[in-house]
Amino acid sequence: LGNFKKTEEEMKLSSEPSFFTLNLVEEADRANALVAAGLKKEQEGQFREALKLYQMIIEKFPETLYRVSPHGVFVLIAQYCQRRILNFPAADLAFYRTLYDAKAKEAFEQARRKNSLSGLAEIVDTMLATSYGDNALLELGNAAMDAGNFLEALEYLTTLRDFLVDSECRTSDLDLKIAYCGKLL
Repeated sequence: LGNFKKTEEEMKLSSEPSFFTLNLVEEADRANALVAAGLKKEQEGQFREALKLYQMIIEKFPETLYRVSPHGVFVLIAQYCQRRILNFPAADLAFYRTLYDAKAKEAFEQARRKNSLSGLAEIVDTMLATSYGDNALLELGNAAMDAGNFLEALEYLTTLRDFLVDSECRTSDLDLKIAYCGKLL
């Protein structure tokens, strides 16, 4: 393995037990405990209780990383929670949207008025499961394509296709854009 294999002594310096790295990702125990409680509520079928926990995480820990694999794979905890909410039963997802769509609509319209990609990105990061998350992903994907950033566009558009299954933005045009980005890469 060349330079990749480390001695037992060198592995003591690593922050990960199964591979060598000197990076230290700070994990928030409180946020991790809230995610665990939310997952438990989901298993019990108490989706609205899980929703409260997930929304608390999104609001209080938006920049915290959450470990999704023992092999050192982390994602933003807010994105993880938004994707959990997107997998709720339709009635519970609709309930979530009645609570947060007004705020998301205002943020989306303001971002479009100001041509703010960062405003759209904030919607994706913290309000993806609302009725405006899909529109924000599509706008960001289109902007990335216009700028010639086809990998970035592909990420936005495939997220829209794969996670927002009830979106009106999932059209044949979306499939063409995804194919076009894939071809150019």
